[in-house]
Amino acid sequence: MHLFAKTIASALLVAASFLPPVSAQNQTDTLSPVFPEDSLPFTLKIEPAHFTLPVGLQAYACGSYERKWILIAGRTNGMHTFDPVLNNFPPSFQNTMVYVVDPRLGAVWSRSLTDGSANLSQAEIDSLSVTAPQFCQIKDTLYLVGGYGINTTTGEMETKNTLSAIDLKKLVGWVVDGKHHVKKWLRQVAHPLLQVTGGDLFKDKEHSPFLLMLGQNFAGLYRGNSNGIYTNQIRPFQLHDDGETLSLIPETSTLTFPDYRR
Repeated sequence: MHLFAKTIASALLVAASFLPPVSAQNQTDTLSPVFPEDSLPFTLKIEPAHFTLPVGLQAYACGSYERKWILIAGRTNGMHTFDPVLNNFPPSFQNTMVYVVDPRLGAVWSRSLTDGSANLSQAEIDSLSVTAPQFCQIKDTLYLVGGYGINTTTGEMETKNTLSAIDLKKLVGWVVDGKHHVKKWLRQVAHPLLQVTGGDLFKDKEHSPFLLMLGQNFAGLYRGNSNGIYTNQIRPFQLHDDGETLSLIPETSTLTFPDYRR
């Protein structure tokens, strides 16, 4: 077998020598050099942390405050299924917990949005426990937009049209010590422009608009071959936030591109 393998290898080498050179098309004209492992100016060492994160949480929003991580919304059942009859995003697995993680201390705190100390309405809980919301952090405020989830009042699955402004300092205080009712510092505004899930939210500078990029408006139960209405857009809007109330001012955006999907 060893001799046979050597004979095959030799034959392949000879055949390859008669083939014309082939080069793959690159996305750029120049390529970064690839270094062998022993010439890298650094080494990587992976070790397990001395604490654990919430198991199974996905499609959530996150922020940070004083080097602590905050996780909110998302799902707790891992990858969804594609059952043609059942609800593939069961509301019972929407994440109503808010987690605060201190990686320096290895400490994890959590508190549910359904806790009486939150003093939230069911509609507010629904809007803060969605799957795949868009989000971004500006200073100590986490802005969370849209997302897909249950409307408890109607029993229907929908894409939310809500923007939530969350004071991360007070959110951390509530999760860790039960201080500051969530109701007192949660600010929300609704607008059809915000009815998006699975996209991205971005803001460059203080006076530049928010950009709600790509994503879709999905209504009803999710099926394996179903799609929502993709925005095919980057939607700019200004947000006036005085710390107590929010008002949204859409900017003109009519251009759509079919590639602007996921």
